Amino acid sequence: GVDREIVEALHRTHIGDVGVNLHSNRMQAEIGFTLAPAEQGKGYAAEAVRAVLHHLFLLRGLHKVAAECDARNIASARLLHPEPIPYGALVSTASTS
Repeated sequence: GVDREIVEALHRTHIGDVGVNLHSNRMQAEIGFTLAPAEQGKGYAAEAVRAVLHHLFLLRGLHKVAAECDARNIASARLLHPEPIPYGALVSTASTS
């Protein structure tokens, strides 16, 4: 897999990351993301995930990207269900386990 840092631009501070696990067929991937609690709700994760999805779908030509989050994390679940989905197949699963 590949990890990309989420860096707050003004102070150049590491505040999280987006991980990408590319499937062996090179046409599918799984993503995950983390963000420091103090930086949540500021749009950083949304910006980072959009950039990674843009790269995977439009530049690399992937057909499917999957992600999973805890269903109690409403902000993350909302991030994984953009309206409308601007790319190919974004498959997400929400669970409470």
